[in-house]
Amino acid sequence: MVLPAPALGLQECGYDPSGMRAALTTAMLAGGIALLAVAALASASTSAGGTLRVNLASDFDYVDPALAHTGSSWQALQAACAQLVTYPDWIEQKTPQLVPEVAAALPLVSRDGKTYTFTLRGDYRFSTGAKVTPAAFVRALERALDPKLSSPASVYAQDVAGSKAMLAGTATSLTGVAARGSTLTIRLTKPAPDFLARLAMPYFCAVPPDLPATPGGVGAPLPSAGPFFLAEWTPRRSALLKRNPYYRGPRKVSLDEIAFTLGVPSATSLLQVQKGEADLGPLPPTAHTDLFGTHGLGKRYFVKPGLTLIDLAMNTERPLFGNARLRRAVNFAIDRPELVRQYGFLGGRRTDQWLPFGMPGFRDVDAYPLKGADVKRAQALAGSHGVRTAILLAGNRGSSPLAAQVVQYNLAKIGIDAEIRLLDPGVLVQRLGTRGEEWDLGIAGWSVDYADPYAFLNVLFDGRRIGPANNANVTYLSNAGINERLAAAAALDGDARYAAYAKLDADLSRDLAPGAPYIVLNTRVFVSERVGCVTFVPLAGLSLAALCVN
Repeated sequence: MVLPAPALGLQECGYDPSGMRAALTTAMLAGGIALLAVAALASASTSAGGTLRVNLASDFDYVDPALAHTGSSWQALQAACAQLVTYPDWIEQKTPQLVPEVAAALPLVSRDGKTYTFTLRGDYRFSTGAKVTPAAFVRALERALDPKLSSPASVYAQDVAGSKAMLAGTATSLTGVAARGSTLTIRLTKPAPDFLARLAMPYFCAVPPDLPATPGGVGAPLPSAGPFFLAEWTPRRSALLKRNPYYRGPRKVSLDEIAFTLGVPSATSLLQVQKGEADLGPLPPTAHTDLFGTHGLGKRYFVKPGLTLIDLAMNTERPLFGNARLRRAVNFAIDRPELVRQYGFLGGRRTDQWLPFGMPGFRDVDAYPLKGADVKRAQALAGSHGVRTAILLAGNRGSSPLAAQVVQYNLAKIGIDAEIRLLDPGVLVQRLGTRGEEWDLGIAGWSVDYADPYAFLNVLFDGRRIGPANNANVTYLSNAGINERLAAAAALDGDARYAAYAKLDADLSRDLAPGAPYIVLNTRVFVSERVGCVTFVPLAGLSLAALCVN
């Protein structure tokens, strides 16, 4: 999802549900996944009990799995959902790898790559006591494609056979899915090597087979088959997850409840966590130096690499940055260490490429200086053309205004006079994503919905995806050769897929340079004295369900 980089609130302020989408966001087919031996697939639940108290700076957008799209919503759903496959919080993983959850094993995939056959375990139940059958996942897919819901998940299910008829409103069921006994079969219209990774998104978690497709989504109480279920939700005030009494899956669960207080300012939240009045919540960007100095790492203060990228986007459809040579000059001119400092202590890691560390397919590109600007190289590439003016869009809160000032100072050295225009985060996203808007540079962000290189490179740079509005490709790059290579890479799986994307990443970073990536944000979390069992999950960040209290 496009983020108004730094109104990137939660990651910057400390409580980081980074599975946004936005999120988009780790592709592993049967041939490309290392199937982990999970001895813990017997029940791993514990019974210490207690209530976890969580502050959120804002409300959930939705709690309906087919509609929820913000980080806080996905954080709650990660505690409540049961998926066919998932990124586990019961195994330490250096890079995201899928394991079966409600599925007894990874699916059998047909030779043509278009048919997935899952066999489900028989011990999953909803919080109502009803058994989870394949019909629960059929319903999840059908709700994602029901035009009454207008679900953002529809784009991730459009290659399921029968999806077009459902989206058009001419069918009420999917011809491409079938449930028989404990077997679920999903048939695609074409091979999609990242399809399994898409199924790990909360959009497709098990839902009751009779859950209606109510416009605007369903609210609380909402039955779930994971460790918790949503018992209460009072918008803009509070929400409550209660433990699913029928959960017998592998996740280690000890809490009885997770209570959310919504709309708590970061400064207030920090004081409450310090006093033990809350257990975690958003943090002011300036708090991290003191928190690290007082607590160090690993007991109450935790820092983990995330998968959210911040970059300086260059509008390639505008005259100034239609020139790839000048775009490369900008990459040499910006001072990445100084930009990273604007995100606070331990805010993230410097980068000069589009795929972030920890993403399948990542290979170090080493395209631009990470220790500071190379002004001479930048000036040589920029040439002598007098002072050129550029409009620089940035968010009006968090680190974005300061980062914009750093960029402005850096670019003046290569003859670019950047006029900074600060916008509300929502307006910034709209302006960047609307074709034809008047801007040359923009501080933008991207956080994947699922961890696969497609969710970065194809989504951000395939020119055939550009429309009049709501574009993720905010650089408006459309290069025929790159478009063809992106489509070819998307059809590959396993090592060949990742090698193709690594080469694309290198070429996009070094040669075409549609933007200047400079930081991959960290997840920073501070918890109260009574919190333990801190566990992080790929994409979702901190696992609320795995925490324990004393």
